[in-house]
Amino acid sequence: MNHFLIFVVSLIGLLLSSNFVLESSEKIGKKLGFSPLTIGIFFIGFGTSLPELIVSHLACLEGRQAISLGNILGSNISNTALILGIAALVQNVNLKGDIQFKQIVFHLFITLMLAGFYFFFKTFNPITGTIFLVCFVLYMWKIIFADSGVVEEVEFNSDENMIKAGGVLFIGLVLMFVSGKYLVSSISDLGRLLGISDYIISAIVLAFGTSAPELFTTIIATIKNKDVNLILGNILGSNVFNLCLVLGTTSFYKYNITQPLDFEIGVLVIMSLYILTMNFFKGHLARKSGLVLVAIYGYSIFHWLS
Repeated sequence: MNHFLIFVVSLIGLLLSSNFVLESSEKIGKKLGFSPLTIGIFFIGFGTSLPELIVSHLACLEGRQAISLGNILGSNISNTALILGIAALVQNVNLKGDIQFKQIVFHLFITLMLAGFYFFFKTFNPITGTIFLVCFVLYMWKIIFADSGVVEEVEFNSDENMIKAGGVLFIGLVLMFVSGKYLVSSISDLGRLLGISDYIISAIVLAFGTSAPELFTTIIATIKNKDVNLILGNILGSNVFNLCLVLGTTSFYKYNITQPLDFEIGVLVIMSLYILTMNFFKGHLARKSGLVLVAIYGYSIFHWLS
């Protein structure tokens, strides 16, 4: 019971602290004069992947790479199958447009690169990590500079208190580190208690928890009748961040893959191809597609627990 309580409290602390860091960083970015596009892409995209980044690095530092891998791959499956599936069940998710097409193609490219590194080399090391990071830099450059004209300018408050924002940022980072440390240790304790491996419990429970920001965004957008189509960019962007930045940086610890990842990587490739196919033939994800994606998530949970 204590292990479960520590896990829940640590997860809540991680999510709350990541939100504090996101909001305070955004205020500081506005105060320093960063462009709205840079703030939107970097802070929102980076912020939603911050829990995965912190937990994965802490796990690798403790020699528990299985937790990191389960978190990264499980989060991408949760993002695409569960959250995008829920969005499609609520209303049609638009896939048409030049920006959407570029996002979908790049997302597929990164996923295929992941598959290639795994199936051909059976490892993620500093070489593969460097390649992922180069792709991440190119991805950020393309969004910030090449597509800078597609986002509207927004006003920001020049009277934001920098000292207060800096203090919140510092407290948020400390809370995030402490929460992540306890979260990693509680995962192993829970796994031993339940007879489940670190990888499986990370792929299911931890991945779902660290995907909570995207899930909450979808639910709130639904309640407030917002444009759910914006979720596509958020989810695909988060997946790219997870693979290019999180897996890219943690690959420098060198992963010793002790169990097959064929299922997880296969599911990610199939879903990426499915989204591209729907882009060509339908131009949107409708309720049937939502059912397909949610069913894939359900089967993934069944596969991990069986």
